[in-house]
Amino acid sequence: MGMTSLRPGLAVSLAAALGDDPGGVFAAIGAGTGAVAPDDECIRFEELGYSVSERSYRESEPAVGDVATAGGEFFDSAGNVIARDSGRMQIVHHDPATEHWVAFTRVSYEFEDGGTARSMGFVDLNDQLTGSRVEIYIVGTGGRYLGKVGTLSWVIESTMSAKARMVLCARPLEKCCDTGFSSISFG
Repeated sequence: MGMTSLRPGLAVSLAAALGDDPGGVFAAIGAGTGAVAPDDECIRFEELGYSVSERSYRESEPAVGDVATAGGEFFDSAGNVIARDSGRMQIVHHDPATEHWVAFTRVSYEFEDGGTARSMGFVDLNDQLTGSRVEIYIVGTGGRYLGKVGTLSWVIESTMSAKARMVLCARPLEKCCDTGFSSISFG
């Protein structure tokens, strides 16, 4: 089984093939061009907790095409809510020989300061469910996050909680984030 690094150009192509790029998330990531100005700043939330407040999924053996929805809250170490999210994940690949699962996820975020963001990407469910850190791209869509791009990563602690990190910068992904993070096998 060959491994393919999922880079912005490939992500744009895959999103187009799926016919799903709400808010132009992948288009914005793929267009990350231009020099980094000295005053570019990143918005970093390095140690966030995450708590699921609602979720819906089919309670049976997973299958390609299954959809789960969830929503929750990100909070800082003092317990202050930073953002709320609402999203959808759909299983898009399963390799019966290895029991490897891949899902496509898209999520909207509303920050307590009035800003908004969206993320979407492919998630290796095997990595996620075994406690490995997983990452997806995130794009600011409103407020102080508008036009910033970056990554959201998390490590699952339980079925209802995770530890997360979010970084959004006013520059191309290559300047703010390690973009070689996602290796997903599609057989």
